Amino acid sequence: MPNTNPTAINRIILLILFLYPVLLLSVQGGANVLFVVLLVISLVIWVKLNLWRKFLKERSAIFFSVAMTSILAATLLSQTYHDTFNSIHGDSPARFFVAIFIFYALRSLDLNIIPALKYGLPLGAITALFVALFIQYDGSSEFGLRASNSYLNPIHFGNLSLLLGMLSACFVTDIKRTGFSANRLQIAGLIAGLSASALSGTRSGWVAIPVVLAFLLFSSDRPDKLKRLVGAVAVMTITAVICFLSVNVVQQRVYETAAEISAIMNGDFNSSFGLRIQLWVAGFHMFIDNPIFGVGPSEFFSSMDKLYASGMISSVPSSIYGTEVHSYFVACAAELGGVGLLSAVSIFLVPLAMFVDAAKSRVDTVRIAAMAGICLVVSFFTFCLTAEMFNIKMVASFYALLVAALLAATHVVEKAPVKTSTTGDKSCNTTN
Repeated sequence: MPNTNPTAINRIILLILFLYPVLLLSVQGGANVLFVVLLVISLVIWVKLNLWRKFLKERSAIFFSVAMTSILAATLLSQTYHDTFNSIHGDSPARFFVAIFIFYALRSLDLNIIPALKYGLPLGAITALFVALFIQYDGSSEFGLRASNSYLNPIHFGNLSLLLGMLSACFVTDIKRTGFSANRLQIAGLIAGLSASALSGTRSGWVAIPVVLAFLLFSSDRPDKLKRLVGAVAVMTITAVICFLSVNVVQQRVYETAAEISAIMNGDFNSSFGLRIQLWVAGFHMFIDNPIFGVGPSEFFSSMDKLYASGMISSVPSSIYGTEVHSYFVACAAELGGVGLLSAVSIFLVPLAMFVDAAKSRVDTVRIAAMAGICLVVSFFTFCLTAEMFNIKMVASFYALLVAALLAATHVVEKAPVKTSTTGDKSCNTTN
């Protein structure tokens, strides 16, 4: 494609993609500002190049557009059905919708974004560890002494820190060929992300690690993929053991988990995990009673009175978890019905299918972007099983932007292999 965009615009976009993960967990509002700037640039490119005529002819682009629009459409349909309109309920879903424009714009540019993410993601994980160690601890009665920042709870902070670390590992190149020094920042990012997550005391997010590793092993066709998997597991295991032995909050959370499982086995559901189970049961009954459009956005807890009265659940969840259903999928099913549940699943499955397909490419940088995309989507899917990750707009923006950028990279780099090899970052030209 002709280079119709000024070099300055390309540099601004690369700077945004580099700074975005660095500011995500360290500067309140910083990542959102960058998201808005990138969106404005993308809209200008969209209009200038008349992109809708080109990309809406592609089947994959149409599927992506429908998937990323669906959750906003489901929210509007539920509001229309219940005749209760409130623009705030569309804030997070709108982030997925506008990611369509970012995806198309980045695809249209002769631009290699891999180096920006290769260095930005590990620096973001290292910054998260710095925040966890020195800046802010959440000492509220609900969470206790657990690492976080001033604008996220420990669950979201821990999950995002963990993800930044795992994404850093996706950009590790062939150590035997390029040497350890070429990958030390990415390895440091992996360790930092795991450590920051451990300090946050989050537990369920760590379930994503074996799931992500399984998907990456399945999707990769590298002959040394098993060796690389063993290396990643070794680093993660050593980090986890060190955190357990040296960090009190990690030991406490492990012991709490064992105690909660034992209590549930004995029929006592008045624990953190037990209360989540009660919330999920309540959500299931709401979905059964309202299978198409749900009870309405943000109406989950106001719909629990009947369940309290019937004795189906205790009155504890409303007082402790009044703003968190602890499952994005349960929340969508209960509040938006079957339409919402299908939409929630589609924002993960459609990009995942595109990333898995791109992972078969012979272009090394395309595979790197695809593997990072698989890690991103599978991690968020796993997080959303036990947390409402997208009830915070910043988190929705992070997922939407990275999905759009990495999907664009699987197309842009493949179409311009000569130019992407002259970025000066030779380490990106090895398969992941």
